[in-house]
Amino acid sequence: MPALLAEAVEQSLAVSRDSDGAFDVTVSPLVRAWGFGAGAVEGGVPPTPADLDRLSETVGYRKLALRMQPPALRKSLPALEIDLDGIAPGLAVDRIADRLEALGIRDYLVELGGEVRARGRSAAGRPWRVAVRCRSRNSVDPMRWSNSMTSACPPQATTGTSGTSPDGASRTPSTRVPPLR
Repeated sequence: MPALLAEAVEQSLAVSRDSDGAFDVTVSPLVRAWGFGAGAVEGGVPPTPADLDRLSETVGYRKLALRMQPPALRKSLPALEIDLDGIAPGLAVDRIADRLEALGIRDYLVELGGEVRARGRSAAGRPWRVAVRCRSRNSVDPMRWSNSMTSACPPQATTGTSGTSPDGASRTPSTRVPPLR
């Protein structure tokens, strides 16, 4: 098992423990049942409560053990899967930013899949501005959405965005400052 994969699983398990399972690195079967993620069936029917109960038995970060040296995973259930989609983009952004800093670059903005890390200033010498489209229900017609933009100008920050993007992908907002390591 590659060390980088072990690092991602280690951080995922830490977040799973710290959130008491609200974030769970083994959630793939449930995500797929709702029509998202790898192997999801587009246009499928929502899972029944019985489906969710059955699938919940194949989920649980406590059913996964990680050894860092040498890196290895042990599953207590053969059907257990890991899903790093919730943490991998942030880790990738952090690694890219670390590499830029190792090269002596002090002003940068890195964005990957809604994960943003900024440091210093733009080429124009101004603070970085990151725009995030915010959609809200129109107060006159609740079935219509209004678009607005919001921006942040952090001197050094890491931000994760989520919600529903123009391509229909679903995301949920979160921000972390300074970057997680």
